[in-house]
Amino acid sequence: MKRNYLRRVGTAIGVSVRRVLASLRRYTSATIDHMLVAQLSGRRVPSLKQFTYLFRVLNAREWKQFAMLFFIALASGAWMSVQVWQRLFIRIPAAGGAYTEGIVGSPQYLNPLYAGSNEVDRDLTKLLFAGLVRFSAGGIPEPDLAEKVEVSEDAKIYTITLRENLTWSDGEPVTSEDVKFTLEAIQNPEYHSPLQQNFKEVTVETMDNRTVRLTLKDPSAPFIENLALGLIPSHLWANIEPKHALLTELNTKPISVGPYQFQSLNKDPGGAIRSYTFLERSQGVPHAPFIASLTIKFYSETADAVAALKNKIIDGLALVSRESLESVQTVRSSLAQYRLQIPQYTAIFFNTKENDILATRAVREALSFAIDRSQLLADALQGQGELINGPLLPGAIGYRANATSTPFDAPRAIATLEANGWALPEGGNVRHNATLKQDLQIRLTTLNVPELYRMAEMIQKQWQSIGVDTNLEIVDPARLTQDIIRPRAYQALLIGETTGIDPDPYPFWHSSGIGERGLNLSDFSNRDADKLLEDARKSTDLNKRDESYAAFQQLLIQERPAIFLLTPYYSYLVDKKVQGISLQGLTTPSDRFSHINEWYVETQWKLK
Repeated sequence: MKRNYLRRVGTAIGVSVRRVLASLRRYTSATIDHMLVAQLSGRRVPSLKQFTYLFRVLNAREWKQFAMLFFIALASGAWMSVQVWQRLFIRIPAAGGAYTEGIVGSPQYLNPLYAGSNEVDRDLTKLLFAGLVRFSAGGIPEPDLAEKVEVSEDAKIYTITLRENLTWSDGEPVTSEDVKFTLEAIQNPEYHSPLQQNFKEVTVETMDNRTVRLTLKDPSAPFIENLALGLIPSHLWANIEPKHALLTELNTKPISVGPYQFQSLNKDPGGAIRSYTFLERSQGVPHAPFIASLTIKFYSETADAVAALKNKIIDGLALVSRESLESVQTVRSSLAQYRLQIPQYTAIFFNTKENDILATRAVREALSFAIDRSQLLADALQGQGELINGPLLPGAIGYRANATSTPFDAPRAIATLEANGWALPEGGNVRHNATLKQDLQIRLTTLNVPELYRMAEMIQKQWQSIGVDTNLEIVDPARLTQDIIRPRAYQALLIGETTGIDPDPYPFWHSSGIGERGLNLSDFSNRDADKLLEDARKSTDLNKRDESYAAFQQLLIQERPAIFLLTPYYSYLVDKKVQGISLQGLTTPSDRFSHINEWYVETQWKLK
């Protein structure tokens, strides 16, 4: 037992001795390290060689201080570098990148001669076909393909000089002959262009390879807007007979002169075009774009396009309703919102040839009294718009805020119908005219677009409440032009109509616009209205034009060939990666692409 005790005491003494020796070695080593470092140089400032011993001589506290000072110095240096860099360099747009946009509808003709009657075609031709002029954000004409446009004192002669070195996407030069061919093709009735009236009685002469002269029979104040029309290549189209113009492959795979050129298209198994891809043009065009590649995807339903935007299949979508806007922004915060406020009005256009009941002005008046436009704006558009009383919008020449309009007055609508022989049978809910032996039935046609569809349903209920049997016809936007508008296959058409930079109502309401190729959707014909529109067009005096348009609008309200409802506001959603977008002074939705050459995705640094 005594032996075990001595063994434990010996072990404890041994441990203590080892600890003391270890401490002594550490102290001696540290002291020797300090002494060695000190002997390297007698200066207070360490030499470069002394710094090599830094990691051996610092204690824990000194290490913390060193680390803190090191990171402060590092951060300060980085901050100063950024400041110096920003003072010396600037980030600018660079060529490259890609952008994909979704569009509701289907393309038909990528041809400026026919694009006017299809919103999708107008979008695409704006990307592919430059005009002689384009318009600035303030609505001021500026040169595009033209180097200059000179107008004579009597406003009848336009002398246009093209820029030098312009080329078509196939490499051929752009000449004055292309301008002449394009305008004369529009004038030629065999081409069936809806723009024919815009260039009626305009003589076109080529002066030389770059100069063309347009002579108008009468002055036309809004004529300059027509010069924004895209040109088509005469060296290709001259070989195609006018009667075959709608059938040529050039309408789907065009040769163009604009910021972009056709590269490829993609079709579904049924043959419908599902997407187009366009490539930028850096030479031979007046305004080369930054974005290298554009892809346009087409959707038959708005809901499908909205879903594609949510799922990042597309980068942008125009004409987005407030309802869709909210649902998209909750799942995709990387989208910038732009407001598209364009000169567009929504109205119900009556076709009296399809329904003789509508030929009676009293019936049209009663239908107008029965519509609560304020409710349409609040419920169908969530307040995103403004009520109107005619085709001239607030701020336009001839607009009168106090113009006579039709208020919502259901009792007056009923009284008007009954005074004209439309009685409600006992126990029935559809009015009948004993003399005509007809029930009061109307087919209301509109597009399969959420806002229009909701408005149509509300109008249907309001008309049915006064005894009008109202049937809704909802059509795909792709069918609108070919199946509905051109053959005038509707009785009452609820749709939006877009005016131009100049609010000239001539194309939409002059009797020359009647027929399948015209834009007069009500086939309205009135000599007094024609005279007012003609006088306004010929005059360059703003006061005279203002008076003529005001008188025309009042006449239109009295005749009631249409019911004017409201002018809507829309949203344009684009991924924030796309910069340089400016949407001021738009006249049509397609004008969002007027300055697409200024959009960019890529950037680079440049010395200031």
